[in-house]
Amino acid sequence: MTSASVHIRDTSDDREVHAAAAIREEAERMALAFEAKVALLADLELDPPVRQAAHAALAAFATGRLRPYLEAADEILYTAAENAERTRLLVRALRAQQEAIDRRISELVAATTTARAAHAARAVATLLQGQIAVMHTVLLPALAGLPGTDLARLAGNLTALLAGGRIPPARHGLG
Repeated sequence: MTSASVHIRDTSDDREVHAAAAIREEAERMALAFEAKVALLADLELDPPVRQAAHAALAAFATGRLRPYLEAADEILYTAAENAERTRLLVRALRAQQEAIDRRISELVAATTTARAAHAARAVATLLQGQIAVMHTVLLPALAGLPGTDLARLAGNLTALLAGGRIPPARHGLG
């Protein structure tokens, strides 16, 4: 007797469900790590040298981890959806939001006072939460429904890119 693997779409054994969960978990980890650093800078009464160190650590995280994450999401997820008629405007909106996040990151890095740094950091955190919410509630389901799109491959490529790998454009997750 042989056994066959049965995949019922939108159930716990569906590859697409696991892929979407992996993408969501990575984004949430990034947001939580950023928010913890924002809280350290903005919410605690720290001595000036410690505040400066917190600002430097937050700026380093924003430029060294958050920006690369957003760039990878663009390269992998947005690129996969940008040419489909039903997701084209969504991708434009996500990229516009990402540009707003990037501007706030630049403000955070350039801030010369704790108040300005905290203001920019809170703006980044708020915009990032919105970006992540739209990615997970709108973009990922739309990608899963696009013909020829392999969400599991997209998730793997996103993970590889974040780990410092390179993905050939033809392998981004389309057909």
